Amino acid sequence: MPAISDILVVSGGQCGADLGGLLAAEMLGVETGGIAPLGYRTEKGKQPILKTRFNLTEHSSWQYPPRTEENVKLSDVTLIAVSYTHLTLPTIYSV
Repeated sequence: MPAISDILVVSGGQCGADLGGLLAAEMLGVETGGIAPLGYRTEKGKQPILKTRFNLTEHSSWQYPPRTEENVKLSDVTLIAVSYTHLTLPTIYSV
């Protein structure tokens, strides 16, 4: 099992589950990072705190799919938590 110092939680910070992963990692002392849409766009508007608090960088596109693709490339494992009835094209795109 890898040491906590070898783990990086990657997220785009878009919604509650994304933010929950970042907050849990922060509480455990695990490094965080990832790529957010231009302007640090989330479902609740612009959140520039994602840069300073969670070390996210800003993608050149405001759309979600380009940053999702980059975050998947940065990761060794991708966790998708969604009910089948809420499976969306962007989620399918991630897989």
